[in-house]
Amino acid sequence: MGIVYNKITALQILRSMRSAGKPARKRTDLFAPSLPACKRWTWGRLSPGRFGGESNPAKIYVAAPSAGERIRNSRVTNTVYGTGLPRNSCVVLAGSTAISGPELLFVEMGALMPPIVQGLLGMELCGTFSRDPINPRLGPITYGVRPVTTVEKIERFLSAATRLRGHDQAERVLRVVRDNAWSPMETVIATMAMTPISDLGYGMGDMTLNFRLDQGAELISLGVPQSRVPDMLFDGTNVGLNYDGRGHLDLDAIASVVPVAEEACDGDAVRQDLSDVIGSIRRKSIDDLRRNRELAAMGYVILPATSEDLFVPYALDALMLEVMLAIERFSQVDMKPQRVALRSKALRGRRQQLVWSLLPWAEAEGFARATAIADRRGFTAATLLDETEFIL
Repeated sequence: MGIVYNKITALQILRSMRSAGKPARKRTDLFAPSLPACKRWTWGRLSPGRFGGESNPAKIYVAAPSAGERIRNSRVTNTVYGTGLPRNSCVVLAGSTAISGPELLFVEMGALMPPIVQGLLGMELCGTFSRDPINPRLGPITYGVRPVTTVEKIERFLSAATRLRGHDQAERVLRVVRDNAWSPMETVIATMAMTPISDLGYGMGDMTLNFRLDQGAELISLGVPQSRVPDMLFDGTNVGLNYDGRGHLDLDAIASVVPVAEEACDGDAVRQDLSDVIGSIRRKSIDDLRRNRELAAMGYVILPATSEDLFVPYALDALMLEVMLAIERFSQVDMKPQRVALRSKALRGRRQQLVWSLLPWAEAEGFARATAIADRRGFTAATLLDETEFIL
């Protein structure tokens, strides 16, 4: 049996592979779906569940090299690639089963995803994290995985590919995709920062993610770490951002230990647990302060970004204005067009809705409360949330 899954089905399988730590597979050209003689495409043969995709999806996405080789099944959506597909565009799963390679997948999603969401996907494919395959918005994130492609590889693929649906958008979106993203929330900030003002972004130019900066020998000799890695640096400046999310300083751990301490019989052991938790948080806090201090000594102004800067109305606008002012003060780059655009109330409201549509609301204080805040500000946050739920 042979089948090549593509589009959303392939994305689910690829995320499942990355989350499970499975190594990259060998490449192959697109091949036709095939079955042994006298067999037919049953649901058991079609289901991507055995490869980590959804077990019973409403649709299964499959690629074929010609219209005559499409799979005839009411739940299968076929894509025909007669011409224009570069060599080795697919990745082998097992036997005669394959999925769209990450470069082809990025192009395919240009026909299904809004540009900003496709940009986040590009960051994920070129980064070191993977969203949950079935519940990408609210499911667990897997960190520290290997990138499955790079911006350069996608560029080469786009140059070789012709007449693929989604090609034009993929080419535009790739301008705001960067290698080496480490977390989903970091990618939201970076993508919004680089996205043009006309597309509701901040239009702040190019940036580099997680670039390692080496310390001087004198500091290293005094026990300072050999290098520091700011999350985001704006190219041509010494200004950047570090994202510190809700779990960065694990304050919830203190809250979980205190009730136990009040009821425990073995007070000494629980007090030690509480002391250990507080000590761990204190060490992390000190490391953050030293990191910023050391980066400042190297000539870098790194502003902290928090999850509240994304969830609270207009907080991201305020953060980006602070970044613009810092860039102008310390790098002599003119950010006046970007600052002027921030004054538009109409753009500000639409941008806030866009940002909210990209966020995992389980990390906030609760969607109901956030929606109430949105309603008081005249927003309709739920509208865009529904539009991007299935593809983030």
